[in-house]
Amino acid sequence: MQTPSGVRIKKVTLPQVTESFDVIMFNHSLEHVPDPVTSLRDACQRLAPDGTILVRVPTPSSDAWQVYGIDWVQLDAPRHIVLPSREGAAIMARQAGLAVVDVVDDSGTFQFTGSEQYKRDIPLRSGAHKPLFSRGDLARFAERAAALNACHRGDQAMFILRKAA
Repeated sequence: MQTPSGVRIKKVTLPQVTESFDVIMFNHSLEHVPDPVTSLRDACQRLAPDGTILVRVPTPSSDAWQVYGIDWVQLDAPRHIVLPSREGAAIMARQAGLAVVDVVDDSGTFQFTGSEQYKRDIPLRSGAHKPLFSRGDLARFAERAAALNACHRGDQAMFILRKAA
């Protein structure tokens, strides 16, 4: 199948892929697989020379996990099977023949809005319901998220991986 802009779409598992790629991205998907090291290893085998693997996942190496504990919205059991710490992500990468070359925190306000709802025993809500948080609350959450991202304490991060030397 091909999109109108020429992008080929295939519905296959990683071991069925025969091509190599400059960039492979696990965008909030690796936390849903039972064996992320095998998935990373399979991706590494399909990586072009000088290629990059991007892994975006929630991480408990965060302020939100420390503050909210079992109310942290990113636990998301049973959908999230593996939530690697920053050290855990580096270990998984090494086991797959990869190295972490950079980490970019990209958390937003959801770490607070979702966790606050869970803390109050309120199910996650759509925007159609009465707002639970004021504009001021949301502004403070956004500022806090930016500050946590800047010091690598956000609750989700993108790990940039390359083949280990």
